[in-house]
Amino acid sequence: MQSTRTRPLVEAVLLAVLSVLFVLAGSWIPVAGLVALLLSPLPTLVATIRLGPRLGLASATVAALVAFLFAGPLGALATWLDLAAFGASMGWAWRSRRDPFWVIGAGALGMVVTTLATLAAGRFVLGQDLLAQLGDQMLRSTQAASSLLGGAGGVDAQQLKEMSRQLSSQIHLLLGELLPAVVLAAGAGYALLLLLVAGPLARRLQLPPVELPPFASWELPSWTVGFLLVGLVLTVAGRQGGSVLGAAGANLVLVGEVLFLVGGTSFAYFWLRRWRLARGLAVAVLALAVLNPYLSQVLVWLGLFESIFHVRRSVGVS
Repeated sequence: MQSTRTRPLVEAVLLAVLSVLFVLAGSWIPVAGLVALLLSPLPTLVATIRLGPRLGLASATVAALVAFLFAGPLGALATWLDLAAFGASMGWAWRSRRDPFWVIGAGALGMVVTTLATLAAGRFVLGQDLLAQLGDQMLRSTQAASSLLGGAGGVDAQQLKEMSRQLSSQIHLLLGELLPAVVLAAGAGYALLLLLVAGPLARRLQLPPVELPPFASWELPSWTVGFLLVGLVLTVAGRQGGSVLGAAGANLVLVGEVLFLVGGTSFAYFWLRRWRLARGLAVAVLALAVLNPYLSQVLVWLGLFESIFHVRRSVGVS
């Protein structure tokens, strides 16, 4: 009886140690360590699904305490935030709803919480503006890339100056007014990556399955159009003197554009496959389209069109 009671605790501790190994590998191993660091929430995710949210959070706490021995208090705090915000929150969503997009949403919100806590810790504990430091680092990288292009020849100095100015403006915009939407989109992408890795692992461990539907059938509900409409209204209102309204509108518009970009890419992929284009070629074509600023806008409009009219339903896709 005692062995049965202590088994979940032992399992939670072992998964916590595995998380710490992933985190330490991310700090000490140059390339493979980055992959390990990205996958570090997986043991906490598994612990939460198997043992429940309480032991999942306990596993994250044990991992943070172990990380404290190697990385100090700030490293322990960062470890706990990462494991709890992603592993525990996604595990709770997995365990409670078993809906893949609900799990991704929980991970996206986890990214927001982690980012806010990290920025607050940098400001009030370290006395540093981490966001400004990140912006400066990105600007230096941009300037270094511009210098390399100029040294290689073939690019006019005036063009390089204009490119550098535009990139600098975009960096300030992304790390300033549009930061909430950027963090939310990045969190959703990271959560999607964890979900794709955790799916086969869950099958091997005989955990409750959470499977993403085929990409060709991803369809946005009609109410997502409201993101774009409300965002546009707030953006217009912000131009009349309300900077907060304008910022909120810009973030909603960006979130809407990301959603419709995904929906439009799914819609285009459905038709490319229906026209019997090879899977690999269809993926390559759409990847190039997403990276192109003009074609990506076409995909956004396709996603908006499909979310309103649901064309795929008329041809037998549920």
